[in-house]
Amino acid sequence: AAWDRLDLNEARAALRAAAPGVVYFGTLAQRSAASAQTIDALLERTGALRLLDLNLRPGQDNRDVARHSLARADWVSVNDDELRRLLVWFVPQADAAAADDSAVLRDGIRELMQSFSIARLIVTRGARGYAAFDRRLRRCAAQSHSVTSPAPRPAADDGSGTAIASA
Repeated sequence: AAWDRLDLNEARAALRAAAPGVVYFGTLAQRSAASAQTIDALLERTGALRLLDLNLRPGQDNRDVARHSLARADWVSVNDDELRRLLVWFVPQADAAAADDSAVLRDGIRELMQSFSIARLIVTRGARGYAAFDRRLRRCAAQSHSVTSPAPRPAADDGSGTAIASA
């Protein structure tokens, strides 16, 4: 994939030229060491909001990459399964099997957000829509309809995170 070969000089030039308000990055793009280093360098050089689209796919669910990425992000987009995986990894005392809107799950989300200084967490929930939480764990937004990408996606990825990020 193109993101496996990110060139640092080209990426720096693009960042300078665009002067973006948001830098969107993901864990899939960090599969190669060179691309991961390029992303790190860009995140260090920008004052823009850093939006992480976490993608914990089979074979791509690296705890260390997730930890490093979460520590660099201001806003994070995850799906239900990814949220629960993060809770198992980083908030082991939380009940990752708790119901979506339970106080137990909200406590786990609060601790995860505080641990990584995440300002906003967006959880895509497939046909159940999404929920977004701020630092005080106020529910900023919630939709009960499905959010999908206009482009066809593989069954394992409904595109909700990408659609949320582009909204």
